[in-house]
Amino acid sequence: FTSVNPDITFTWLPLWNLQFYGEVYGQSRTGSGLGSGFDADGGVQYLLTPSCEVDLEEGVRLSGNLGGFTHYFGAGVGFLF
Repeated sequence: FTSVNPDITFTWLPLWNLQFYGEVYGQSRTGSGLGSGFDADGGVQYLLTPSCEVDLEEGVRLSGNLGGFTHYFGAGVGFLF
């Protein structure tokens, strides 16, 4: 099947090492015979060093069944190498 996957993200950088973000994303069809789905999430990213960041996020289903969840929480770490 063919799908369209729109995504829009907003960010705010109040300090050089702190960023807040919000995102709305979706998919026009999530599978054969299935409808569209849209989710939103937001979070915070903190730069520990120039090559390491940590983040926390929360997401929620807006419509449909994209990803198979209604709410989620997440945490992560990223390294530049």
